[in-house]
Amino acid sequence: MVSKEAIKSLIQGGQREEAKRACAKLCQSSPKDADTWLMMGVIHGHFENFVEAEKCCRRVIALSPGAPVAHFNLGIALQKQRKFGEAAKSFLQASLLNPNYAEAHNEMGVALQLSGGESGKVIESYQRAITLKPVYAEAHYNLATVLRDKLMVVDAEKHFREAILLRPGMVKAHDALGQLYKSVGYIDKAIAVYQEAIVLHPEEPVLHFQFAIAQMAMGKNQLALKSLQRVLVLSPDNIKVYASMAKALEREGQFEEGYVLLRPFLRGEETDVDVALAYAALARQLGHQSQAMALLEDVLKSRLSIEQCKSVHFALGKLFDEVQGYEQAFAHWRSANELGKNEFDLEKNAQLFADLKSIFGVVNSSRRPRATNQSALPLFIVGMPRSGTSLVEQILASHPAVYGAGELHDIGNLINMLPASMGSNVPYPHIIDAITSAQINGFAEQHLKKLASFSAQSSRVTDKMPHNFRHLGMIDLLLPGARIIHCLRDPVDTCLSIYSLPFSASHAYAADLAQLGAYYRQYQDLMTHWKQVLRIPMLEVRYEEIVANQEEITRKMIEFCGLPWDERCLRFHESERVVTTPSYDQVRRPIYKKSIARWKNYERHLGPLIAALNSHGQMKQD
Repeated sequence: MVSKEAIKSLIQGGQREEAKRACAKLCQSSPKDADTWLMMGVIHGHFENFVEAEKCCRRVIALSPGAPVAHFNLGIALQKQRKFGEAAKSFLQASLLNPNYAEAHNEMGVALQLSGGESGKVIESYQRAITLKPVYAEAHYNLATVLRDKLMVVDAEKHFREAILLRPGMVKAHDALGQLYKSVGYIDKAIAVYQEAIVLHPEEPVLHFQFAIAQMAMGKNQLALKSLQRVLVLSPDNIKVYASMAKALEREGQFEEGYVLLRPFLRGEETDVDVALAYAALARQLGHQSQAMALLEDVLKSRLSIEQCKSVHFALGKLFDEVQGYEQAFAHWRSANELGKNEFDLEKNAQLFADLKSIFGVVNSSRRPRATNQSALPLFIVGMPRSGTSLVEQILASHPAVYGAGELHDIGNLINMLPASMGSNVPYPHIIDAITSAQINGFAEQHLKKLASFSAQSSRVTDKMPHNFRHLGMIDLLLPGARIIHCLRDPVDTCLSIYSLPFSASHAYAADLAQLGAYYRQYQDLMTHWKQVLRIPMLEVRYEEIVANQEEITRKMIEFCGLPWDERCLRFHESERVVTTPSYDQVRRPIYKKSIARWKNYERHLGPLIAALNSHGQMKQD
C-alpha cells in the first residue's frame, strides 16, 4: 500500500492520475482516516471535480469537525460550484476555528462579494486577512476591487499598487489599476500603468489591448493601431481587436480602411457584436445604413450581455434617426435605456444642489480664503451634456493661442478626494468651511501645473467637462483668473440628445425622460444661482445662435477670452485636432442646422420630458 507521503510526492510531481488511484485505495483501506480523505479532496480539486471534492471535505468534517483546513477546502469546493452563500459559511467556520487563518478571511470576502453580500462585511474580511498577513497580494487586490466599486478611488489605488508591489506578476492587478485610472479620467496615468506592465509582461495580449484602448481615449489613434497590431501578433484570432482597429480608423476619418478591415468578419453566419458595432459607426460615411441595421437586428437575436444589448439598441437608434425612421429610432432608444437602468435619487441631488447654493453664497464666499494666483490659463466650458460644449471647444481650439484639452476629470476628482486630502470625514461641500489658504493655494497650483503640461505655448487651456457646472463655486475659489463659457441649447433638444446616447452610471438621470426633465430643471436653478454669486467672468453662448450667427458669436467668444481675432476659428472643421467625445463626428463638419428643433420628430414620445420641464411653470429656453 502506498503511503500518504508517497501520494503527496506524486501530487507534487504532477503525477495526478497515479496519486488519485493510490489515494482511492488508501481511502478504502482506512475509511476513518481524515487526512487521507482531505488529500483525496485536494486531488479531486486538481481535476476540477468539485462535486467529489465537496463530498470528501464533508467526510473529513464528519471525522474531524475541528479541522479548519477541511472547512476551508469545503468552502473552495462550494465556491467553484457557485454556491457562494454556503461557501461563505464554511470560510467563516474555518476562521472561527483558527482566527489567524488569513486565507479563510480572504476567501470569505470573495464568497460574500460574489453573493452580493453587504460591502462593509466584505471589506472587513479582506482587511482582516491583510492585518494577519500584510504581504497577502491577493487580499490587497480583492479589497481594491470593492473600494473601486464604492468609488473610493484613492484607497482602491493604494491597494492595487500594493498588490503589484508584492506580486509584480499579477497581470490582473496591473489591468485593474489602469482601468481604474481610465474610469476617473486619468488617462495619462492609465497609459503609464500599461507601459510599465508591458515591460514586465511583454507577451500579455490583454495589457497591449487595454493600452490601445487608453491611447484611443487620449485621441492617439495611430499609436493605438500599433498597439493593436501587437495584440494580433500575440493573439491572431482575436476578432475584437479588428473591431477596435476599425473604430480607431473611423475616428481618424479612414472609413474605407476600417471597412476593408471588417469586411471578412461580416460574411459569417454569426457576426461578433463588437464587429457589428464598429461597422455601424462606419455605416453613414459608407452609405451602408440599411446593411448595418439588418446586421445589428440579427445580432440582437444572439446571446448578449445587458451592456452589449444596450450598445446595439443605441446604435440602431442612431442609424434609424439618420434615415428618418423616427418611430424605430425612439423604440430602440427606449429599449436601451430600460435595460439595466440605474436608480437616480432626484431628492438627494436636489439636496446637494441646495447645499452648494447655501455654502457658496455671496456672504460665505467672501469670508473664505481664495487662491492668490491670477492665471488666465483655465477656460471652462460647462453646461448640460449635448448642449454644444464640443462645438464651442472646437471653435476656440482652432485659435493658435488655445489648447483644447477635452473633458478633464481633474476638478471632479479633486472634489471627490477633498475630505481625504484634508484629513477629514466632513463631506463636500460642507468641508469648504474648514479649508485653509495654504490648502486652496496648493490645490490651485497642482491644477495649474496640470493645465500647463498640455502646451507651453498656449495662453488658454479649455476644460469642456459639462458637469463642472456643479463645481463653479469651488472653481471660483481655486482659480480667480479663470473664465467660464456656459453653453445653452433648447432644453428638449438637449434632453432628447442625452436620452439617445449611452451615458455612464453617474448620469443615471439620463435613462428616464421624466427624471431627465427634472434634473434639467435642477441644473437650470443652480446655474441661476451661480450667475448671481460668481466673481469670475461667465459668458452664456446658445447653440442656436452659433448656428444662426456663426461669426458674430465666435468673435464674442474670442473677445471674452481676451484673445486677438483669428479667421481659423470660422474654419474649425478643418482642424486636425482629435475629439474623443460623442460629438467627434459633428465637429468635422461645417455649421449645420439639422440638430435644431430635432425634438419635433419625436414629440409624440416626449410627454414625460416636456411635462417635467414645465413642472414649475412655463418651460424656459434658459
